[in-house]
Amino acid sequence: MVTMLKRNVPTGTKKMLTRGVATLACGASLVGVAIGVVPAAMAAKSDFRPGLYVGKTSQGEAVKLKLIACGTKQCLETPNEQAYFSVELSCGSSGQTEEEIIYLPENTIAKSGSVDVLGGLKPGSKVSIKVARNGTLTGQIHLRETLETGTKCDSGNVTLTAKIGGTPK
Repeated sequence: MVTMLKRNVPTGTKKMLTRGVATLACGASLVGVAIGVVPAAMAAKSDFRPGLYVGKTSQGEAVKLKLIACGTKQCLETPNEQAYFSVELSCGSSGQTEEEIIYLPENTIAKSGSVDVLGGLKPGSKVSIKVARNGTLTGQIHLRETLETGTKCDSGNVTLTAKIGGTPK
């Protein structure tokens, strides 16, 4: 799931576009962990290196994502609500730009390393992230939006790269 906030770059005001955060992503497994009754066999196997992944987007925006255990799986999330990253969209001939803020709550990681980024995206938008077993992650982001005025905005293809314990350069 992706939660995107819209920020008009010139004014800096924030407006919620989509909010669909699933707070109990791992349901009963989280309850079991909280009360300490999950057997060792149900604990998340670390197929991928857990920890803080740090890097940048191709637009130069710093990215911090945390790989954690969530029940019997592994998940990728933004470390906290203040640790989001943004993507800039160009709005055609008007010269206007929009900034979409991306916050990732717990998103499960498939055995292949693909992150299940579900919901919260505008039609025509795409976010794909893949975690590698060597402690790196890569992603492709392409966001589209039509403003209330009918102006179409597009980010183009934005990439992100990060590594465990890395620093934004």
